[in-house]
Amino acid sequence: MSLPEFDPFYSTASWYRDYVAYCGVSEDGKKLYAMVAQVGRRKPILKKVLGEPEGDDAPDSECPAPAWQRAPARVTFQPDDTQKLLFSIRGRVVDVINDSEEEAEE
Repeated sequence: MSLPEFDPFYSTASWYRDYVAYCGVSEDGKKLYAMVAQVGRRKPILKKVLGEPEGDDAPDSECPAPAWQRAPARVTFQPDDTQKLLFSIRGRVVDVINDSEEEAEE
């Protein structure tokens, strides 16, 4: 499976059913993306800019593996200690969940 903008040196893919979440790096290396792709689809169902890569030379340094949650299907990206993004996956639709919504549910 071809994963758009996936660089195995800087990011780790995390699978849940037929979805894969990872951090993508643009071809010019100037943008970092949160990416979610579904097996059998050509385009990712999520591509959100996370900022600029830090350019560290260590493996998996740009973004740790995204964490999946079940029921409902959610994926959390945490590219650094100050930024945490949570997305809800519903079929071919992705919703952004902000911190205030998450705290209200708990």
